[in-house]
Amino acid sequence: MDHSDYTWAELMAVCISREMQDGYFGAVGAAAHIPMAGLRLAQLTHAPNLSFMCGGSGGLNPRSERLTESSSDYRNLVNSEFRYSLEDVVDLELAMRFDYAFVGGMQIDKHGNVNMAVIGDWANPKVRGPGTVGVIFLGAFRQSYLYTEHHTPRTLVERVDFVSGGGWLDGGDSREKVFRPESRGPKNVFTPLGVFDFDPDSRAMRVVSVHPGVAVSDVVDATGFELIVPEEVRETTPPTDEELTLLRERVDRDGVLRKYGPRLGAALTRARDVGTMTGVEWQDRYLRVNGVTTHYLEAGDGPPMVLLHGGEYGASAELTWEGCLPDLARHHRVIAVDFVGFGRSDKIRDFVGQRSLMVRQVGDLLDALRIGAAYFVGVSLSGRMLLDVARREPVAWPVTGMTVAGLGLLPPRAEVARVLSEYDGSREGLKPILELLFHSDDFARSEEYLDRRHAACLEPGAWECATAAHLRSPARRERPRPDSPPDYRAVRQPVRLVVGEHDRLVPREDWDALLAALPDASGVVVPDAGHYPQIERPQAFVEAVLTHAASLPPAKEEGR
Repeated sequence: MDHSDYTWAELMAVCISREMQDGYFGAVGAAAHIPMAGLRLAQLTHAPNLSFMCGGSGGLNPRSERLTESSSDYRNLVNSEFRYSLEDVVDLELAMRFDYAFVGGMQIDKHGNVNMAVIGDWANPKVRGPGTVGVIFLGAFRQSYLYTEHHTPRTLVERVDFVSGGGWLDGGDSREKVFRPESRGPKNVFTPLGVFDFDPDSRAMRVVSVHPGVAVSDVVDATGFELIVPEEVRETTPPTDEELTLLRERVDRDGVLRKYGPRLGAALTRARDVGTMTGVEWQDRYLRVNGVTTHYLEAGDGPPMVLLHGGEYGASAELTWEGCLPDLARHHRVIAVDFVGFGRSDKIRDFVGQRSLMVRQVGDLLDALRIGAAYFVGVSLSGRMLLDVARREPVAWPVTGMTVAGLGLLPPRAEVARVLSEYDGSREGLKPILELLFHSDDFARSEEYLDRRHAACLEPGAWECATAAHLRSPARRERPRPDSPPDYRAVRQPVRLVVGEHDRLVPREDWDALLAALPDASGVVVPDAGHYPQIERPQAFVEAVLTHAASLPPAKEEGR
């Protein structure tokens, strides 16, 4: 097995596994799939007598080969050795029966204190979390380990806004004055960038190792306080063949950890290639609203800007926007969404109204984030969706203005659309699609880029959801193709219409016709680009977006 294809979540699980000791008994919280994977891997390797309890469900040592995304999932009870009641769990915590526990948080500070309650002022918080729950028992675990999926200055802070669980409190000997001596405090912190511990004197967080491809400076820049950095910092040892094989075949057969994308070292390297990330926080986030889990990227501060990707096989927020997101985030709070069926969002297909589902998904996400006004950017499929949303009352999204790219007044010609739809899932079968979408050989004929795109197509459920779009029930009447193009005269928001100079999907006359059909539109042609100028010429695309967004009057953002 190739060591280089592991994800950062898999590496975190391996690092956790290596820290575990045989014979210990511990607990994990609710959103603990990465620690659960690490503990199960330890049981299969060097610690067969290690035990852990799923804090959310009470299951002891679940043996399923299909990792769940929450320890509260009922499936953890099916193959568990025993089930503890909530009363049992609290009794075990108060009696200090747990040798260890894994705890995450919205914020973790330099002394290992954890916040799960509120961010901002208690009376008027910016974010309200799930509450303290079992984190309050950090003073009753003999040892604790902290973890986070987001290594950013917003997550790793100088001081938490609220202490849900006490780590080393104010540092030094402050913990010993409050908690029982048997409770030794947090030992390690595991993040996508490295492994950390706490200095034995100051009890401030210290770098132990940085993951492959990650520089110490990357870690320092991504941390909201001054880390202790030893003179020599080692590189985290990558997963071995045995660890990776066991993880994928005996712990996580459904690929829950693989959906998190490549290891962060590779992602940071790509970010340096396509645009500097210095001073820009790029966070992977998940939010479940109305039964749908949405993955999105978030970066920057300022007026909200929502980025939407296209509908080709393997499309995602990261692949579509990685070249633009850093520069856009210097001026805006950017939200780049994975639609349902794409990227790392839920793989759901609504055979009656998939686009309606996607519209609801984005609207529900923005409602949950309390974004009441935003500038939108859509390409190809999402560009058409944007215009359709804007021309209908009531407008489903809080659109103040938009940039739309890769779109003409009419849909692509049938022979061109056929190339995009008749994809068999193979690496070779993807080549004609890339040659159609891109003008530059750096994307149209790059073996490395082909590998990335093909890997995205093979994300669990991605190919199936995209292919399902072309299935038609024999019991349903095929809707006739409209005789006339859509009427966009009702679009009242200002539109910046962008097209690549060599877009093979959008004839220039169709683009000109759409430009003329919109009441308030301006056009930009990006030279030396095909259907996706935001990928091939990100700087020119960003300039087109920012100049248009800056020309609009500021919109007052209110909770929707």
